[in-house]
Amino acid sequence: MVQIPLDQMAKILIKEAISRKTAIMSIFTLITLTFLIMGLFWPKTYSSSTSIIANEKKIIRPLMQGNAVTTNLSDKIRIAKEIIFSRAIMNQVLTEGGWVGLSPVEQEHRIATIKGNTHIGRGGPNLIKISYTDSDPERAFRVTQKLAGLFIIESERSKREESSEAYDFIDKQVSIYHEKLMAAEKRLKDLREDNLDARPGSDATVNRRIADLRNQVRQSQLALKEAQIKKSSLESQLSGEVKVAKNISRINFYRQRIGELELSLDSLRLSYHETYPDIIQLKNQISELKVALEREEEIARSAGGYVGGSTANNASTVGTSSNNRTAAGSNPIYLELRSQLANTITEIATYRARINETQQFLQIEQDRLQRISDGEALLAELTRDYEVHQTIYQDLLHRREKARVSLHLQLEDQGLNFKVQEPANLPLTPNGLRFIYFAIMGPLIGLAVPIGLIYIMIMIDGKVRYERALVEQFDLPLFGHIPHINTPEEIRAERSSYIYCFIMLGTIAVAYAITGWLKLTGLL
Repeated sequence: MVQIPLDQMAKILIKEAISRKTAIMSIFTLITLTFLIMGLFWPKTYSSSTSIIANEKKIIRPLMQGNAVTTNLSDKIRIAKEIIFSRAIMNQVLTEGGWVGLSPVEQEHRIATIKGNTHIGRGGPNLIKISYTDSDPERAFRVTQKLAGLFIIESERSKREESSEAYDFIDKQVSIYHEKLMAAEKRLKDLREDNLDARPGSDATVNRRIADLRNQVRQSQLALKEAQIKKSSLESQLSGEVKVAKNISRINFYRQRIGELELSLDSLRLSYHETYPDIIQLKNQISELKVALEREEEIARSAGGYVGGSTANNASTVGTSSNNRTAAGSNPIYLELRSQLANTITEIATYRARINETQQFLQIEQDRLQRISDGEALLAELTRDYEVHQTIYQDLLHRREKARVSLHLQLEDQGLNFKVQEPANLPLTPNGLRFIYFAIMGPLIGLAVPIGLIYIMIMIDGKVRYERALVEQFDLPLFGHIPHINTPEEIRAERSSYIYCFIMLGTIAVAYAITGWLKLTGLL
């Protein structure tokens, strides 16, 4: 696309505007008269404002700093909005503005409109600026003045109520946390009284006791095992002594019986021969008894519990063996073993009783340690609750005293006070766009719009309007150009278009003149 120089573009725009002067004049007239009419009927709004100073006593503030809670200056805008936009003040504003006899729905819409037209902000250091916008300047003045007065009255009342309610609330919270603090103290006292033998912090002593008892249990268990081993050994020894005693008893019995049979044999031999049947029978019995005696003696020798003579002198020792008959009950070794066994059994019973009793003591100490551990956890929780309640209670006491002083400050009007610094004014000129702005913007926009449309048309259509465009685009030499010659019909049409343009300009001038005269005379 060929770039057209600015001077050539201006010439092209002027040429195109002249060729389309009728359309341009129509658009210009339409836009200008439209803006003129808009300026006549554009709604007028009037704003009235007042400034309220947030005054603090300069002497009482440093004296009561940190001791009384006064209203912060940073909250004055929030306080003003909450008070002014309250329902009570809005109802009085409706009456002041003349909006009476409205339905509930219309009242809500009107209140929303009033809130939207009311602006509350900072007007400077310690200043609250209240402004209200309305189509009626007198009503804007009255509503603004009413808002300022009602705000001052309501703020004084609400400050006193707020201070009184704050004091009552904090005083009630002090009573509640005092009861909680007393309850926490009672729980701590009950915990100490219920665990006199398991006080928290005595776990080291109990652990030492548990270690001592466990050591005693282990020692008793070792002693019990030793006694049980000793008992088994004594029982084994007693069993051997019983066997030896029984063996010796049988040996003595056999010897006694052999001696008796040999006496009977000697008696029969005095009267009968060796072939006598009774003698033969006695010999056989004596032989069988000797075999049994040898077997028992062999058993006794292998057991180590018998030292005796041979069977050759059995007859000579029959009397002696019958007089020294030894039984297990009269054996000194057996009796000593029985005594040791009885003592060992007693020791075993003693150790078992000691172990059981020590284990019971151990269980008692372990239960006590568990109660100490549980008590420490409960004590920590109760102490934590007590400390939290105590901290909150002390803080509430401090806050209650601050609230008490603040309440007295409000009652004595020594805190934050509001008064009118700059009263509301009656607005004389409307806000926003005025008629003169529309009268000036109409011709400017009416001229700029068609020129812009022509420029857009030049940029998007394909007609060649610049001679150098052919040379630069097609690289062809340009020898000259043929000017356009108007026909008689075109000349007449050109004259008519000029007449039309003058008529439109005259119409606009007349409309501006009439409107200006009506404005000056106050008819509009």
